[in-house]
Amino acid sequence: MVFMIQHKIRRFLRAAVCVAVCLMVYFAPLVVSAEKKSDPVPSGLETIAENITIAGVDVAGMTRQQAKEALEPYVESYTQATFTLQANDKSITCTNKDLKITSNEEEAIEEALHYGASGNLLARFLAKQKKDRGEKKDIALTYYANRLAVTEFLKESKAALDVPAVDNTIVRKNGAFEIVDGQVGTVLSIKKSVNTIADFIQNEWDGSDATLSLSVKTEEPQGKKEDLLTIKDVLGTYTTNYGSSAGGRRKNVENGASKLNGKVLYPGETISVAANLAPINEENGYAMATAYENGQVVDSVGGGVCQISSTLYNAVIRAELKVTERSPHSMTVSYVEPSMDSAIAGDYKDLKFQNNQDTPIYIDLITTGSSITATIYGKETRPANREIEFVSEIVEEIEPTVVYREAADQPIGYRSRVQGPQTGYEAHLLKIVTVDGVEESNQIFNRSSYKARNTIIAVGTASNDPSATSAMRSAIATQDENVISVTMAEQSGAGAPAAEAPPAQEEETPAPITVTNVDEQVMIIE
Repeated sequence: MVFMIQHKIRRFLRAAVCVAVCLMVYFAPLVVSAEKKSDPVPSGLETIAENITIAGVDVAGMTRQQAKEALEPYVESYTQATFTLQANDKSITCTNKDLKITSNEEEAIEEALHYGASGNLLARFLAKQKKDRGEKKDIALTYYANRLAVTEFLKESKAALDVPAVDNTIVRKNGAFEIVDGQVGTVLSIKKSVNTIADFIQNEWDGSDATLSLSVKTEEPQGKKEDLLTIKDVLGTYTTNYGSSAGGRRKNVENGASKLNGKVLYPGETISVAANLAPINEENGYAMATAYENGQVVDSVGGGVCQISSTLYNAVIRAELKVTERSPHSMTVSYVEPSMDSAIAGDYKDLKFQNNQDTPIYIDLITTGSSITATIYGKETRPANREIEFVSEIVEEIEPTVVYREAADQPIGYRSRVQGPQTGYEAHLLKIVTVDGVEESNQIFNRSSYKARNTIIAVGTASNDPSATSAMRSAIATQDENVISVTMAEQSGAGAPAAEAPPAQEEETPAPITVTNVDEQVMIIE
């Protein structure tokens, strides 16, 4: 038995040696040829062998640069293709520039240049045999879409292809709630669609115009009917009055309220009042009205919208929803007490709150032409014997002062009050909770600071006598009323301008000036 095994091993070894010898003899010319290449041809002067094409383009005998130039028309033809991307019976078009399509042109040229001279011995031998027999070799071009570029393009185009779900919702009509059925939507699946496009470009695209069907996924509407039907209880309500406002301001309050009325907020969702009121311009239904600008009363488009946010804020805190952002005005307003206001200003003051309930809530904003009422509806889960109260408390009063400013275009002797005073405050809002009439807690809910508005008196300094003008400016710099009055009396006749100067006077605050860049839009100061 052992003898037979040893005999088989010897036969196997003899066969292996024979095969090795044959291979050495067969490939010896290639090895010798490779060893003789001691001085390689400079890469710029290498030429492609005969009978070789790239994507059907004859590049035989060409250098690297010549092959690249020969392929340019072919590659350029691919750049003219248009892709139609379809989803949800909608479509958009794009080009290879949008998808940033590239090819393996450089690699293909390198393969052509080194065909038969690269790879393992067997591959080189087989390639040489084909070349010697005059067989043609075509090297394919492969195209690739840039996946990052495709992803960004689809993100930017998603809105044009999506059919968003329409949420089930609820509306309040004639004092009663009605359910409005939603609709299932289909939205673009970006990850799958990127794969679809990239795979098609690399494996199927022939360079011509093409139409691709993208992947979509179903989007179910929010709002189960059984949850929406829980919206029936008043969680918090508050009313403020705007009946004394001018027409433009009344229009702004009513227009802004309509943009928030009927909003449904699902559990965990946060709403921005400023985002829902925007854009605050005439095209969106707003008018010119009184507002604050850097501590002054001005006219601005949208003046009055802060009364909407302040009224809503008071309903929200009584519903005990989670307030995530709230800012006081720079100065107090007349329609709510200090610390009960909520300012809207540009992109830096907003009212945002979150539905911290387990069921949806409904925002109801009703205007009557003289008052605005905000009501938060939902499912009441708080004990009936528990009551909350919010109390505004002044911590400190900040008295305004008198500020004198130069009126360089008015003669000496002129004096006019151009802004009246308003007291500033440090205030806080107390939240008081009682159970069965017994106080359970009394805590500070927020803190607010309101600037004082100083009285501003303009004092004329114009004179034909420079020394008189200089004396008045020095007097104004002291901000001392007696010094200013004495200097005015001394200098009023010195070098007076030809026009007769009016007597010293204190006028009422003039009508608000008009500006285009308001900081805070609030009601008229009363």
